[in-house]
Amino acid sequence: AMMNIWGVGRVKAKELVNEGYDRIGSVRHSIKQGRLKLERSQYIGVLCYEDIMEEMPRSEVEAIADILLSTVRDRYPSAEMTIMGSYRRGKLSSGDVDIMITHPDFPDTVPPKALGQIVDELRSKGHIAHHLTFIAGMKPEKYESLPTSLGYERPHEKKDKLNQSSWMGVFNSPVIAGKRRRVDIKFYPYRHRV
Repeated sequence: AMMNIWGVGRVKAKELVNEGYDRIGSVRHSIKQGRLKLERSQYIGVLCYEDIMEEMPRSEVEAIADILLSTVRDRYPSAEMTIMGSYRRGKLSSGDVDIMITHPDFPDTVPPKALGQIVDELRSKGHIAHHLTFIAGMKPEKYESLPTSLGYERPHEKKDKLNQSSWMGVFNSPVIAGKRRRVDIKFYPYRHRV
């Protein structure tokens, strides 16, 4: 079960098991008691454990993609978007949503800070529960969704990458109230489109 916590790799999972943790409930209890500290992304993995473990139907993937496409097209009307991963392979359910955005005006680069601004817009509309990464274009004050008492540092402005931009986070399901779904969004140069 410890390996299933998002952000927990083999080494950390073994460490947790060696410390006596065998269920997500015991991890949550120790965090609440202040006996266990995790990295920020691991803490989000614990918070959203059941939702992240649960597969979602294609219709829910499509509903999330529709929200994303609408937000992308508000800024970049000619943008193209493809749902990747297990959805593209035709599976009936997916563990997360993988999205690739491209734009014909950007054959070899991506628009500076574009994805970060799109993510901030999604957040301000209430679609994003948690960010797992901080990228160029995002405003640090809109980034943090966790209690400040956990002692995490606020992120610093990231440098732009001209050849691609990638964000990982947790989306509020537009289909099932209270469910949170893992989403990965990549903005690639147009020549990478599929």
